[in-house]
Amino acid sequence: MKKIFSFILITSLTIIMFSCSTDRLKPIRSLARSQNLEKKENAANLYKEAISTLVNAYSSSAGLNKDIGKQLLFKGAFDKALFHLEQSCEIINNDFETYHCIAICHVNLYKINRNKEHLLKAKENYKFALNISPNRPGVLYDYAQLLVFGTEEYQEAVNILNHYIYDLKTPDKNGYFLLGRSLFLLGEYGKAYEVYSSIYQFEKDLTAEEKTSLEGFIAETLNKKR
Repeated sequence: MKKIFSFILITSLTIIMFSCSTDRLKPIRSLARSQNLEKKENAANLYKEAISTLVNAYSSSAGLNKDIGKQLLFKGAFDKALFHLEQSCEIINNDFETYHCIAICHVNLYKINRNKEHLLKAKENYKFALNISPNRPGVLYDYAQLLVFGTEEYQEAVNILNHYIYDLKTPDKNGYFLLGRSLFLLGEYGKAYEVYSSIYQFEKDLTAEEKTSLEGFIAETLNKKR
C-alpha cells in the first residue's frame, strides 16, 4: 500500500512539475507539513527521489543540447548552434568535442561577418578542448589552421603541427603542407624546404593540383633560401 501511495505521489509530482503551477513541489510540501510522522517520512523519501530525477534530467540535458548544437552546426545555423553548445558546457564542462564544435561555430561566424572577436573565441575554445584532450588530431589540425589563416600566430602553429605530425605520427599530407607554410611565413626557409620535400612520401595520394602547388612552394622556398 505504501509503495502504491508513493508511486501515485511521484506520478502526480511529475505531472505538476511540467504544468504551469508556481509551486511544483506542492504535493510533497503538503506531506512534509503534516504532523503525521509516517507522512513526513514519505515526504523525505519523495524529496530524495525528486532530487535524483532532476539531477539525472539536468545531466541528460547536456547531451541533448550538444546533439541539437551539432545538428544545427552541420546545417550552418551557427548562432543557434552556439546557444545549445554553450548550454551543454554550462552543465558538463569536460567534453572536448563540445568545445571543438563551439570553436568551429566561431570560425564560420568570422567568415560571415569578419568580427575578430570570433577568432579570439575560437582560439579560446580550441584551447579548452586541447586542455581536456591534448592529442586529438582533428582538434589540433583545425586549431593550426586558425593560427595560420586566422590569428597569424605562425610559431604557435608550428608547435601545434610538430605535435600533430611528429609526436602523434599523423600521416596527413595536409598537415605537412600547413607546417611548410607556417615555417615559410616565419622565414624558416630551410626547414620549410625540408617539410615540403617530405610531402613526396604521399606522392601517390597527391592530386595533380597538389603536385603543381607543391612544386611551386618548393621553388619559392629555394628562391628565398638563396
